[in-house]
Formats: sequence, C-alpha cells, structure tokens
Amino acid sequence: MNPPLFQRWLSYLWPIAIEKKSSEWNPALEVTLYRGHYVLDSENANYSFGLLHKVMQDALLHASVKYQCRFEKVLLLGYGGGSAAQIIHTRWNPQAEITAVEIDPVVIALAQKYFYSERVHFVCANAAQAIGEDTQTYDLILCDLFRDTEMPAFCTSAVFYQNLKSRLSVGGLFIQNIMSREQEFLRYKAVFESNWREIDILQRVRYNYLLFGRPKV
Repeated sequence: MNPPLFQRWLSYLWPIAIEKKSSEWNPALEVTLYRGHYVLDSENANYSFGLLHKVMQDALLHASVKYQCRFEKVLLLGYGGGSAAQIIHTRWNPQAEITAVEIDPVVIALAQKYFYSERVHFVCANAAQAIGEDTQTYDLILCDLFRDTEMPAFCTSAVFYQNLKSRLSVGGLFIQNIMSREQEFLRYKAVFESNWREIDILQRVRYNYLLFGRPKV
C-alpha cells in the first residue's frame, strides 16, 4: 500500500501513526509513516524499514562480499516487515526463493498490507519447530527472532544450531542478529563459536550484533 502524497510530505515534518495492532506475541505493534516510508515497530524495537533496515543492508553486503553468498534459496527466521527480503530481491537476486518463518500472523498481515511480501513464501510457525521439520536446504539462513527486544531462549541452543546446520547447502551461510548488553553478548558469542566456524561479527548499532558462521566440518 502506497501512502497518499500529502501524508508522505507531512511525514518529513513528523512521524505519522498509521495503524496500531496487538497480538498474542506482540502486545504493541505500530505502523508509522516516517520520511515517506512505512516503518514497523514494537513497543521498544524497530522491526523493519527503520534502523534495522540499515543493519540488514550491511549484513547482506558483508554476506555477499566476504562469503560470496549466492542468495538463490534463502530462509528468514523472523520476518517483521520484510527488510531483508526486499534488500535481497532488489539488490542481490530478484529471482531468489525466499521462505519466511514468522510466528505472529498479525505481523504477516501487516507485512502484506504495508511492507514487502512479493515472491515470499510465508510459514506461520514457531521457528524451532519449523526448522526441525524442514527438509529443504538453503544458501543463507538469517535468524532475526525477537519478541520486542527479547530473543527466544532456544535461539542459542545446541539443538537449534544443529538443526540449522542440516538445513544449509554446501558453502551455505548462517547469520544471527543478537541484541544484548556486552556481558550477555560474550556468553552468546562463546556458544556461537563452539557451534560454528569462520566466525565473523559486525556491530553497527549499540547492543546490536550480527554473527556470521558456517557449519564446522
């Protein structure tokens, strides 16, 4: 949905609230028009097309340049408004097959109404369960799972990581988005390093880390 021209103009002066929703998984979701573009936020975090969009641009650029990621088959765990999907299709591979696992049907509905959902196959499910049942392999798996600012506990479990490894094609890449303070991040980093090789870390925003890894052989 494209915003009316007068709203786009006004949004350069101040953010305009467009729609508010709540769900079992997200008590506060808000679509805002800011500087001519829709933005999806939870109560305390940007879910898509705000600050997170730049973070995803940097992550996917790094995946392409350093890891030569093919972006032919992509799995997104956590969708938001589809920043990552939009960047992949417009900048890296318009024909990429993208599967998105998102537990919140309200988030999916908002993405389809206001944001990016073109050529994306949606699976409305718990990510850990979906990974355990999946039989496909992917060139890239990007994990961006949050409930507001909280990451599900399973996101750094050995079982979850083992299931993810089995879903990566040869040479495939895993990227995990983590938000935490420094001491907690050091614990996450240690777990990540024990499960993945070619570890790489980007930090573009305070308390926001992107971890890159491939399966250990």
